Amino acid sequence: MPTPPRNPYIAGKALGDARGFFGRADVFRLVETVLSSPDQNSVVLFGQRRIGKTSILLNLRSHLPSPPFVTVYFDLMDRARKSLADVLYELAATIAQELQLPQPARADFDETGGAFRANFLPAVYAALDKQKRLVLLFDEFDVLGAAQEEHASSNPAAVAFFPYLRELMTNEPGVGFVFVVGRKAEELGIEFKAAFKASRYYRVSVLDDEAARTLVLLAERQGSLRFAPGAAERILALTARHPYHTQLMCQLLFEKAYQGHAATSDVPQVTVAEVDAIVPKVLEAGENIFEWIWDGLPPAERVIFSAVAAGTTEEGVVSENRLVDILQNQGIRILIRELELAPKTLIEWEMLKQADGGYRFFVELMRRWVLERKPLAKVKDELDRIVPLANTLYQAANGFYRRGMVDNAIAELQQALNINPNHLKARLLLGEVFRTQGKYDDAVRELEEAYRIDSDAARVSLENSLLQRAEVQEKQQQPDAALKDYARVVAIFPSNQAARARQAAIEAEKLASSVTDFERRESWDDAVAAYQRILELNPDNEQLQHALKRATQERDIARRYAEGLGAMQQGKWTEAQRAFADVIYNRPDYKDATKYLETAIQNLRAQERGSLQLLFSRYRFLKALSILVMCVLLLLGGIATYLQLSAFEVTMTNKGCASIAMPTGLQIPGLELPKQIPPNSSVTAKFPRIPNSLIARNNELQISFIGISLAYPIIETGSIVLDGRDLSRLSTPLSLGDQSRHELVFTCQ
Repeated sequence: MPTPPRNPYIAGKALGDARGFFGRADVFRLVETVLSSPDQNSVVLFGQRRIGKTSILLNLRSHLPSPPFVTVYFDLMDRARKSLADVLYELAATIAQELQLPQPARADFDETGGAFRANFLPAVYAALDKQKRLVLLFDEFDVLGAAQEEHASSNPAAVAFFPYLRELMTNEPGVGFVFVVGRKAEELGIEFKAAFKASRYYRVSVLDDEAARTLVLLAERQGSLRFAPGAAERILALTARHPYHTQLMCQLLFEKAYQGHAATSDVPQVTVAEVDAIVPKVLEAGENIFEWIWDGLPPAERVIFSAVAAGTTEEGVVSENRLVDILQNQGIRILIRELELAPKTLIEWEMLKQADGGYRFFVELMRRWVLERKPLAKVKDELDRIVPLANTLYQAANGFYRRGMVDNAIAELQQALNINPNHLKARLLLGEVFRTQGKYDDAVRELEEAYRIDSDAARVSLENSLLQRAEVQEKQQQPDAALKDYARVVAIFPSNQAARARQAAIEAEKLASSVTDFERRESWDDAVAAYQRILELNPDNEQLQHALKRATQERDIARRYAEGLGAMQQGKWTEAQRAFADVIYNRPDYKDATKYLETAIQNLRAQERGSLQLLFSRYRFLKALSILVMCVLLLLGGIATYLQLSAFEVTMTNKGCASIAMPTGLQIPGLELPKQIPPNSSVTAKFPRIPNSLIARNNELQISFIGISLAYPIIETGSIVLDGRDLSRLSTPLSLGDQSRHELVFTCQ
């Protein structure tokens, strides 16, 4: 199987040549400008860990023009605990090797450093052309500052090197200096600040976009890897153009692309999905570096860093208010000055960004690592180390306590908590001291606060203090206070059966004393509820079971009695009778139930009598009404009969006219009309003996009965004659009068 091409990406190793090194032209330009000035001879490069500062120093050797600059790289790592003479000797030996000078002897260097300036440097100047300038490149310089802060007598170089260096920089203008530190100078000690007060500072940040893209696409330019659209952009989004993270991700992607890759001419391609899939491997492979970056953060910054990770997603922002909520949910209720300033520090170190009124991670990979490896619940131990003085006071208090000097321990612990209220160990110890003194209120107060910070760490101590205080309260006849403490123990430690038992016993005693009062006041609902609660606490107590049964019966009787009284007030005598009858059935002598039952019966009987009288009155009214209706009907029938018996008879004769149709549908008593009068024929009609009249108008006969008009149209031209009188010639209607028989003749021409 063919050997895969060489992986061009280099992660974790300082790059001393151009291979794998990209960008940084701005740094090189600044260093050259500063060192070319006659008034400046030192540059301090600072930035977060693994940002590429060492690689910049190594590449300065080839990027600074020579002449005039002659560069010498010197790493101060592991030299902080050596003597000043040893460090100066090793520096001189490195310079001699670079300049190809004879190696100096160790015996020529003393602890004052005088020989280095008086003898060695003049020899170097003599070996160099007058147009050349020696430039010392000091790497990991802040290890001296960190060691100097320890004030240990075993670190003479850390203590003596700063004043010596300051004198060297002042009195040797022919030498240029470039220092690399992992923190800004203001975060280091006073001696460090004094040494570099005249130096030019420059932050080493992430790569610019062009350099970062050039780094990512290195394998593509070499023809060994291809990147699908969006893949390079996704890499830069996850790494934020951080050189180490970018190199590591590309290195792992290259390896993954050639795992199991068929031996073909096709160049493997990296997709966006594959970039996202490689992230867990990146976090695993870079574990040591991520941990090293984390270790470089002070305690307060670690807490805030973890809290921001907990409150954000990729590209997400956590507001200051949300950040405070996250901390308080973890029991960190008091934000001391160090915690308030930590976000600003993390922004200055390019660990966080400020965006949209809140904070987000500078590097997405770092956020994912912190979220997974350093959750806030596990980082809270850092709270004890946020303020070094508070931690020192805690250590002293712990020593006093172990030696039995309790008052001294309390004073030191209270002072430590005044400085750092979130110091968990100090608060736990103070609570324990108060408990051993029998000051249970003070102990519970301190341990409750500790419980809010870390429930697991404080649970046992708080439980013990609450139990002991509850026992004292029981002896002092304070059952309510004791019950509250036992309930708190059960809340924080549900498996504590002893607390549950005492809680049940106190509640049972309290309920037993109150149930007597409930029964005396006949508050049977409360009494039943109390007995039920007592039985929950003592389920096997037969006496309580009988008492509950009796109270339930009393409650039911009282309810029926009240229902009877209510029915009486509303005049519902039947309901009242039933209610009081139920009461007397269960308790014949219950209060005034017998009297009220009699009252209900009497009112019910009176009500029944009134109902019968009303019914009889209604009967008589209906009977009279029915008689009246019958009379009206008889009257109406008589009238109809009269009309029928006394009707007019009218003989209607059709002479030469077409068939004459009569109106139909009229319901007038005594009116009988033929449907039609055929031509040249006669029919008999009956008219009621009621007001009526006839007249001829416009070839039709009009007959009126008390406001009802009938019209008989005659198509042909002719005459209508009633009893010999031509109706068509009358100006007013003609009444039938009192005659019983009439003749009506229709004549057509």
